[in-house]
Amino acid sequence: MFVTKKTRVKDLTPFLNNQDKVNELIDLFPEYPLKKDVLQMTVGEFCNLYINEEEYLNDILKPRERAYIAFGRLKSYRNQMNSLADYFKRFEIKLTQEEKAASIGVDMPDMPERILLDCVKAYHLHSTKEAEDLPITDWILVLKDQSSNARYQRNYSKIIEQKSKAHRKK
Repeated sequence: MFVTKKTRVKDLTPFLNNQDKVNELIDLFPEYPLKKDVLQMTVGEFCNLYINEEEYLNDILKPRERAYIAFGRLKSYRNQMNSLADYFKRFEIKLTQEEKAASIGVDMPDMPERILLDCVKAYHLHSTKEAEDLPITDWILVLKDQSSNARYQRNYSKIIEQKSKAHRKK
């Protein structure tokens, strides 16, 4: 496949049905700035992106767009989302067997709902509409705080439990 700076996305349409080919195309081009970086989005924009990612990607891959711009933006998007996912993994807390058992049958909010609810609680907002206007970085700060508090509580509980067991053995 021969791609130049004048190649349009519509010229590459036959390759867009194969994810491996799309990844090859993305890797061919240098990063090109997104219209709006993920970390510059509001909570509402990020939630909308999460729900309608395919629509967002189709907006990038407009048929008349030059391929180097479109695939460069896809590369930027992919890299930003991968970086964000790696960052979020630092805050992931594995559930214990007891916590897994307790959560069976509980209807948990999905990701966008959780983001909005976290912001409403943390910033004492009156509605999720207010939360939608916050920068996504504010929610990331809330996530980091919740994670560190949960880890602290879990570690502290383990220490107390160990001391209690040691005290009972005496």
